[in-house]
Amino acid sequence: MEHENIKILIEENKKEIVALKFSKNNVKEMLTPEEAIVIKIKKISKDMYIDIQMKKNVRIYAEYLNFKAVFPQYYIPLDKYIENPITTTYKGKKVYINTISLKLPLSYIKEYSNGLKEVKIKISYQGCVVSSICYRPMEKTFKIDL
Repeated sequence: MEHENIKILIEENKKEIVALKFSKNNVKEMLTPEEAIVIKIKKISKDMYIDIQMKKNVRIYAEYLNFKAVFPQYYIPLDKYIENPITTTYKGKKVYINTISLKLPLSYIKEYSNGLKEVKIKISYQGCVVSSICYRPMEKTFKIDL
């Protein structure tokens, strides 16, 4: 597939899709899903902050971005407790671009923690490279001290 003199190829390696961008003569950049979308979580005082950074031309579909607090025998959907950032529309779908920052008060999680000292936060998402490929749906899990 050609797009502004860049060929975007897909290679499957160890069940992971990798986007390869070629110039006319050599490889310019290779993006794994983990390189295309970087998620960081930090706890400050009584809140949890989630930063999701997307490389240039990478989008995350708003409908596939979900958050859960996972406990040993149950989980709690957290989407309604997080104020979602503004989306943009791409080909009729709501997407996030660049970097988005989210805040979650930990008090919502503590209500259901039954005295546990830590919780796993599971983030599910799917991203695509503009006019090119979509990565498989992905999940990242982080441990947070309560």
